[in-house]
Amino acid sequence: MKKIFTLFFAGMSLYAQSQRLFTEDFNYALGALTSVGGADVSGGVWTNFSGTGNYLQVTAGNLTYPNYFTGPTPTSNKLTLVDFPTSSEDVLRGFTIQTSGTVYASFLIKVLKSDNLALNSSTGEYFASFLPSTSTSDFRGRVLIRQGSVANTVNFGITTTSATATNVPVFDATNYAINTTHLITFAYQFVSGSLNDIAKLWVNKPFSATEPPPSAIATFPLTGNGAVEFADLARFVWRQAAFNTPNADVDALVVATSYSDATLPLNLTSFKASFNGKATQVKWSTENEVNVSGFAIEKSLDGINFSPIDFVSAKNSSTHSEYSTTDDKVKGGTSYYRLKQVDKNGSFKYSSVEVIKNSLTIKTEVFPNPTRGNLTINHSVAIKGAAIKVMNIEGKLIKTLPVQAGSTQTALSVTDLIKGNYLLMFENEGSKSITQFSKQ
Repeated sequence: MKKIFTLFFAGMSLYAQSQRLFTEDFNYALGALTSVGGADVSGGVWTNFSGTGNYLQVTAGNLTYPNYFTGPTPTSNKLTLVDFPTSSEDVLRGFTIQTSGTVYASFLIKVLKSDNLALNSSTGEYFASFLPSTSTSDFRGRVLIRQGSVANTVNFGITTTSATATNVPVFDATNYAINTTHLITFAYQFVSGSLNDIAKLWVNKPFSATEPPPSAIATFPLTGNGAVEFADLARFVWRQAAFNTPNADVDALVVATSYSDATLPLNLTSFKASFNGKATQVKWSTENEVNVSGFAIEKSLDGINFSPIDFVSAKNSSTHSEYSTTDDKVKGGTSYYRLKQVDKNGSFKYSSVEVIKNSLTIKTEVFPNPTRGNLTINHSVAIKGAAIKVMNIEGKLIKTLPVQAGSTQTALSVTDLIKGNYLLMFENEGSKSITQFSKQ
């Protein structure tokens, strides 16, 4: 999921800790999201609470939106909603119970078709919402969708509870094109008093340190279905109903307790890593730094496990700032780099991940080649854990020989091999070199 960096920052470990409730990039394998669907690719993060067929699926690819980033892994995917003629699945993910203030959620959506959606409808169909801790049927802050007033467009709407004749949803009348990714932010606000909570909707709104005017706002129904305020919110819901459910991809979900944290400010304007043949240079630039302690540069050899390699103090300039650092401890193969922006209050955010495939190689020589029984391998200085592996020509592993740390030459007996061609791999601290030899 290669998204342009600025507004959102990644994963459950990389939120502004006091306000971010969770971030979801669907960093899962492909398949049914929950255990009820069979695959349970989320590992229990998402739970089925309604429906026993037509299960929500994690599908390949991802959504992107300018100046919006949540910090996915290189293998992130997305969730796909589909309409069905019969009952479908609803899923939820819990978060820390909220009893006051406002709860916000932002996500990306790409509607794939609109002809199945309600036309000229005052209520449309809802597909995302919150739930309290005490109910799995009374949805709060419902995001709705219907066909737009022109072909191949949609309108998005919001309501506090169920959509009825006495609780008519409020729609943003703007016609939003299908097959285009849109940024949705919605909120449920607890207001002291009775039957006066508020739901709000923003579509394609840029960052603001304070909450901007919404695209649509709905008040609590005074009578009718759903006219009961709950004491808390504790779960986010994706709803895949029948018929009028949008056929859509959704991705990059964040739930937070402030508008600014749900749409994070533009701080990091660029982050790039490049290899010059000897070292990797990491460069980044920022705008409008506020209370930033500094930047930790982190590196990984597998794209998953990162470790810090440097820390650069922040300038805290309100204008444009440029930074750079150099990693001269590079190896052949692929390296991953990311930036961790650390604020003075201890909160932190991550950048996108830069992937570097450098041209360093391990020089490995094998002789005699062909051989009748013994090989001598000249190689680069072995690090602890280095190994030589012998495979058949199809790549099946036959034997492994540990290499002594610090050595540059290793002897290997292949008298037990039958005649034929083989591959010899030298692995050394994440880098590898493959050479072919023949046994006579």
